[in-house]
Amino acid sequence: MIEDILAYTSENKNKLVTKINKLKEEIDPIKVTSPWISYEPREKTSKEVGASDGSYNFIEYKGFVLYILAAKAFTHRNGEIFEEKAVDIDILHPYRYTTNRIQFYMSMLEKKVSLQLLKKNNIDLFLLDGSILGDLIRPAAFERAPKKADKQKVEEQYLAKISQSLQKNEFSRIISKDFIDEIYDKRGVKSIDMIIYLEYLENLLTLKHLLEYENIVVGISKRSQSTTYFPKSHTPDIALFEECCRSAGFSEPKAVKLDYLQNYKRRFPILDQEIREIPISLFYARFTHKSPVLKFEYVGEPSEKRAKEILDSLAMGIVEGYPYLLRKAHREVVITRKNIEQTARVLGIYEKTGREML
Repeated sequence: MIEDILAYTSENKNKLVTKINKLKEEIDPIKVTSPWISYEPREKTSKEVGASDGSYNFIEYKGFVLYILAAKAFTHRNGEIFEEKAVDIDILHPYRYTTNRIQFYMSMLEKKVSLQLLKKNNIDLFLLDGSILGDLIRPAAFERAPKKADKQKVEEQYLAKISQSLQKNEFSRIISKDFIDEIYDKRGVKSIDMIIYLEYLENLLTLKHLLEYENIVVGISKRSQSTTYFPKSHTPDIALFEECCRSAGFSEPKAVKLDYLQNYKRRFPILDQEIREIPISLFYARFTHKSPVLKFEYVGEPSEKRAKEILDSLAMGIVEGYPYLLRKAHREVVITRKNIEQTARVLGIYEKTGREML
């Protein structure tokens, strides 16, 4: 098959390259560079910075799914590491929407260990791997809307229990899983919409707790499809800045309150007004000449001063254009295929996956 792929590539090379060049021709360098502020971040040694990341892996057998989640948050002070971590190994129940639900679980666990660390340490700046805004407005690609009566049942029977657990700082586990069997026993396979809805509510509540650290939490993304700066462009902002703005610096911060997102019509099922009023600002930055452009999001109004404070606080720990703490968190938490296969053997699982004959 590789011969066919290479042959097709060779035959269609000119057409594909033309498409790429056409996209580049649409870029107006003058327009792209206009919001860019040249700035060399100044190293600050007095700031305490923390970071978190999560990982997952799973084996999909014919009759069930075994998964592992891991999340870690840490900071360092005077040469000593302070960390919070959590692991969850379980069978996905019910067996539906495997990848999306497990990714959702991982994201939730990552936020929870972050909260544990923030509550126990006086951290000046805390880095999340990914987009804050995306976590709010993209509840899950698989989200299905339960009937109104089913939503009401979930909220009446379980929402207060989850909220109370979070108020008690129970951040080491996914609380909604405690109620899955109960919901499933009552509704059977029809319960999946209610279960997903409950998981989504827990995620919203957890994120709301995390964003209360508004002067501390910063989301950092290596990739983004956002076109906030150049809404008429087919090319994401991050790619435009990468192409046209080579010097160290940052883009003039912009507000992206949820009320500003005209295409976002869906109401949040809980805390709608509170969440919509959260001021979120974003900017793009690169730490050195030609280093990768990163997307930054923080809770607060647009401010060049705030952008500089964030960049200055991170400047001392940048490796190859990326915060060392996020790189370290990722490397220490990653779950490999070998890890989950070892776990399956320890559990004595030798079920068929359906891929044995491939």
